[in-house]
Amino acid sequence: MKTYETKTLPKKLEEEISKRYSPESEEAKQLRELKTQFKQSQKEAAHEKLFNQALSIATEKSHQVN
Repeated sequence: MKTYETKTLPKKLEEEISKRYSPESEEAKQLRELKTQFKQSQKEAAHEKLFNQALSIATEKSHQVN
């Protein structure tokens, strides 16, 4: 069952999707991938910013206690 899920099923899904929807042009595919990468980098930057803020607040509070 695992072999089917990992090897056969993705191929069958891709075939069915390509039958139902027109194939994506190379430019459209690149644009979609770039948009996805951009959104991911924005999420990572926002996460890093929040993490750094939390770290600085925690550091301030630990210095105030001492």
